[in-house]
Amino acid sequence: MEKHKIIIDTDIGDDIDDAFALAVALAIPEYELLGVTCVYRNTLMRSKIAMAELDYYNFGGVKVYCGEDNPLKEPIKMFPFEKKDKDGKVIITHYKDDMADYVCESKSAVEFLLESVKKYPNEVVLFSLGPMTNLARAYQQDSEAFKKFKKIVIMGGIMDQPYAEWNIKCDPEAADIVLRSGVEIQMVGLDVTLKCVLKEETLDKILSFKGRGNKLLASMMKIWIDNNKKRPILHDPLTIASYVKPFCEFKKHKLEVILDGERRGYTVQSENGNEVLYATSVDNEAFEEFVLDCLTKAEQ
Repeated sequence: MEKHKIIIDTDIGDDIDDAFALAVALAIPEYELLGVTCVYRNTLMRSKIAMAELDYYNFGGVKVYCGEDNPLKEPIKMFPFEKKDKDGKVIITHYKDDMADYVCESKSAVEFLLESVKKYPNEVVLFSLGPMTNLARAYQQDSEAFKKFKKIVIMGGIMDQPYAEWNIKCDPEAADIVLRSGVEIQMVGLDVTLKCVLKEETLDKILSFKGRGNKLLASMMKIWIDNNKKRPILHDPLTIASYVKPFCEFKKHKLEVILDGERRGYTVQSENGNEVLYATSVDNEAFEEFVLDCLTKAEQ
């Protein structure tokens, strides 16, 4: 079996789909997870959440790296309901006090990304599940090394709709840099992920699991459901799974990120854009069955 060396860059800890994605990635035998990097707002707290999940799923040897808290240009906006920690950073939703003892690596996310691609040129697939600030900073620091990533697989964007997708919106400049980096890009946007709402019966099965990792995932999912009053949408797990499993159809499109004006953060088709492989359809039934199978394996 061919093994794909992967790195996951994530804003784990707010929406539940990042934690789902990490669990799915751990269950896919084709993947060799080199490390996890965290991005956006309180990356120290996010790193502790990622380390706890890895530990609970018996992958504690995978290292986690803190990344960029702030976007390239605009300051972070706080929501009225959010609270700050002692350092003035936002408290991440799924952080728990018993995660405090986890210690992330002293090396930064940007350092790790560049070190990894230099060690394994043209071999590493980089999954971007949040704002692309870490990736953009790595490109700015060493563009030639960055271009040696085999592929960047992005959860982000929506084509030709009158709103911006969250990951792109949070740092449009970073997204623009990555799309123009010269690395082959695969994107899984809201066009397909919004169809991947977890079914009630699947949700019930996941909540009934007894494994340590799945129980942690379920506890975070309960918090998310209580806060949002709806079932989770599996944006990030689809991004992780569709690289090696045929759940999506992809077509080549030229996409551009709008950086100014009222449409700032929009992803639009443009002759001035950069060619990406963009997901246009999804087999949600097969995908959800696959996710459940991944979590079932973690019970064994």
